[in-house]
Amino acid sequence: MNPKMGASTSKGFTVIESLLFLAISGLMIATMIVGVSASLNRQRYSDSVVSLKTVVQEQYAQLSSTQNNRSGELRCGISGTAVPQAQGGAEQTVGQSSCELIGRYMVIDQDEISTYSVLGHRTESAKPAAGTDIEYMQDTGYIDIAIDTASVESRGLEWGSQLAWPTAGNEARSPTTPRAVGILFVRSPDSGQVYTFTRDLVPGDAATITPEVLRAMIVAGSAVPGQGARTLCVDSQGLTLNNDFSIYLNAYATGSNAVETRTNDYMQSLGLEVQC
Repeated sequence: MNPKMGASTSKGFTVIESLLFLAISGLMIATMIVGVSASLNRQRYSDSVVSLKTVVQEQYAQLSSTQNNRSGELRCGISGTAVPQAQGGAEQTVGQSSCELIGRYMVIDQDEISTYSVLGHRTESAKPAAGTDIEYMQDTGYIDIAIDTASVESRGLEWGSQLAWPTAGNEARSPTTPRAVGILFVRSPDSGQVYTFTRDLVPGDAATITPEVLRAMIVAGSAVPGQGARTLCVDSQGLTLNNDFSIYLNAYATGSNAVETRTNDYMQSLGLEVQC
C-alpha cells in the first residue's frame, strides 16, 4: 500500500497570507474606529449647538413667566435706581414696588455664556403723554433700566465649541474668532410686548454693562445695535471638518420660535450668502 495514500493534503496559511489577513483586518478596524469617532464628534457638536439654542430660548420663557431665581431678595433703590442697593431700608423689593423685573441680558463671549436679570423702575408721573414702547424705554426721565449684577448665571458652551463670525455674507470676518455678542430680552412694562436687541462686544470686555449700554441697545428698526437679524456661528473647534451650524435670531424677535438652528446647506437653499 502506498504510504502517501490516505494522508491529508490540506495545509495552513503561509506567513505572507497571515500578515495580509492581519493587515486587512487592522485596516477595517481602524476605518470603523475613525468612522465611529467622527460620528461621535458630530453628535457632540450638534448637542453643543442645540444646547446654546435652548439657552437663548429659555430667556423668553423666563420673561413670560416673570421667573425670579432670587425669590424675594431682588431689590431696587428707592430713589429710582434700578440696581441692588446696600443702604438697609433705602431699597424696595421687586414685585412689591414700582421696581420690576423686565428683562434678561445675555453675554456670549467666545465659549462662555452669562445671563443677568434686568430691572426697571418707572416714574408714572413722568410718563410721556404718547409714544411707542421703545420710545418709553429710551426715556430716562420715565424709566430707569439696569442689570442686577448679583443675579448672574454662568455656563460654558459644550464640547469646546465657541461663538464665531460667518465666513461669508455681510457679517463675515477673518479670522472668525474670537467673537462676543450681547443680547437684551426685554418685556415692555407698559404693553407687555417682548423685544429683542443685540450688539457686538469686544471679547473679554463684556462685564461692563451700564444702564447707558443697555439703553443704547434699545433701538427701533433692523439695525445693530437694535432689532436686526443675527447669524451666530458655532465653531466646532475641530470636532467637524465642514458645514458648521449657526443659531439664527430673526429680526424683531418676540419669542422662542424666532430662534432657529441653521446649517450652511440650509442657508444656501434659502439663497443666502451667509456661511459659517
